[in-house]
Amino acid sequence: MSYPTFNGWTIIDPPPSPGFSGIVLRMIDTVGKVRSPFSAQSQVQLWPGADWWEFEYEMPPLSLAQAADWQGWLASLQGGANVFQVGDSNRPQPQNPVTGSIPVCATGALPSAVNLAGATSLATSGWRPSQSRVLLRGDYLQVGYRLHIVLQAVSSDVNGDATINVWPSLREQPVQGQAVILNCPKGLFWLASNARQLSISVTRLSAVGFKCVEAR
Repeated sequence: MSYPTFNGWTIIDPPPSPGFSGIVLRMIDTVGKVRSPFSAQSQVQLWPGADWWEFEYEMPPLSLAQAADWQGWLASLQGGANVFQVGDSNRPQPQNPVTGSIPVCATGALPSAVNLAGATSLATSGWRPSQSRVLLRGDYLQVGYRLHIVLQAVSSDVNGDATINVWPSLREQPVQGQAVILNCPKGLFWLASNARQLSISVTRLSAVGFKCVEAR
């Protein structure tokens, strides 16, 4: 079987079922803070681009056949050598239904701080014109293989364009016309540890869980 690749990593996605029974999401920024011992005032430095996702997933009790499939997938990852795509299955779509065409990234004639690797703003086009709150704070979107969360409510202008403030920062510069995925968006992750574990109870049901970190 041939798997897709990205940045030289082989992408081996997890089995499609059963769904996760529990998810823990962590959003991490790198911030330096120094407090003066004389004035008690603080200096704060946010390091641009030093932000990332960490997820933890728990599965419901698995039958022997289901456990075998998941164990085989965990084995195929070879620890942290290969990557996979996952997201927040509790919120697979935006809070307001998106109608019309699929929005795309718009990279032409943009300010220098937009749509570049490391930027926190994403310029898009293809929305229905003059629509308010096409996305809401907390909605997810995917660009390429990357998962982002929307930081402020978004409205489209008369041309159907909209600039979206996102976290984490863009990892790669999007291509003009690249689709913005709003349905079941996912990010690219690898296992947080090379060790994988599967527990089997006396009922012959198995417990599987794993921690993962955004692949960068």
